[in-house]
Amino acid sequence: MLRLYLCTLQATCDVLAEKVNLLPLLHQLEAVSSGSTIGPLAESLLEELQEAGASPVGEAIKKLRAATKAAMKQKAMARRKAMLASLNMPSTVSLGVPDA
Repeated sequence: MLRLYLCTLQATCDVLAEKVNLLPLLHQLEAVSSGSTIGPLAESLLEELQEAGASPVGEAIKKLRAATKAAMKQKAMARRKAMLASLNMPSTVSLGVPDA
């Protein structure tokens, strides 16, 4: 039922996402993991918007999530390098490409 409702309001969702800049806010709320239900609700809404059809909103959600994933990987790599440096250990070669 939610999917049908969202499909009928796809144009409105597109406008809201672009004009109000709603997607980044929902994406940030999606990461909230406290005792509240706001995180799962934001995640469900983003999933439904993404699956509602091929639209700019779905692509924007994919880009937001990909950018967040890349940033998290970069932070994790920086933490690993800092840990290795604190132990006076050399960085290892990653994917056959030596560290610069």
